[in-house]
Amino acid sequence: MRSIRILIFASLISSCQDLSEQESKVFIKEAVESIELSNKNQEISFLDQYQIHTNIWGQLEEGESLPLVGLDTFSVNHQRRIAWKWDIQNRDQSKIVAYPEIIYGWKPWMPNSTSVSLPQPLSNIQTISSSYDLESKAQGHYNLAYDLWITNQKNAEVEHITAEIMIWQSWESLRPLGKKLNTIDTPFGTYEFWKGKTSDDWDYFAFRSLKAQWEANLEIKWFTDFLIKNQHLQPDDFLASVEFGNEISSGVGQTIIHSFNIEVQ
Repeated sequence: MRSIRILIFASLISSCQDLSEQESKVFIKEAVESIELSNKNQEISFLDQYQIHTNIWGQLEEGESLPLVGLDTFSVNHQRRIAWKWDIQNRDQSKIVAYPEIIYGWKPWMPNSTSVSLPQPLSNIQTISSSYDLESKAQGHYNLAYDLWITNQKNAEVEHITAEIMIWQSWESLRPLGKKLNTIDTPFGTYEFWKGKTSDDWDYFAFRSLKAQWEANLEIKWFTDFLIKNQHLQPDDFLASVEFGNEISSGVGQTIIHSFNIEVQ
């Protein structure tokens, strides 16, 4: 979802190698505990093709506490990890106020793309594969979801957005925008299919998994092909970005991502 502003900060990258399984768990626990929560947006470049962003963007009611989100990256046994955590006290539990996330491509609120692979017309794309392995511990109202932005031009600025596509891999006490149209079987499990219209007049599509998926290997192109086949998208629409994170309206939690990958060809 949208970020109001982007602030770059210098992340403290911790590194620790050749630990036992138990030592790794202790190290990761301490690394996550050391993450400082802030109501300011934070961003880290990751592996030369991703941006990690706390993405605090929602408006709260008068008198409510500001959302607090923090993130960091660290290495354990030669493997880079990503972690973020949050503490959000929001009376309107249906309203998303933050989406800590990994960004691949040109998010329309960013000045440019993280990768030469995006934006691209959907008709030119052969694969949009993604995999992840993570653990999440939270209470409140949140989800775990991919977020894709569709534009009508390669220049992926906000005014060129035509649609938002979300793939909910897990959720707690939240529902997508709009109305559920049906339930569909995919190669990756059974999903509800939702359609709505945003306040900015973009089409909104959501695929909500009926089963929580903390580890997955997805071909995201299956979902964009489904939308084209059912005349919700056009082949010459542009895929601007693929993003992945936790939409949050309220609660306390943390997510530790042990591995993550996106490949667009």
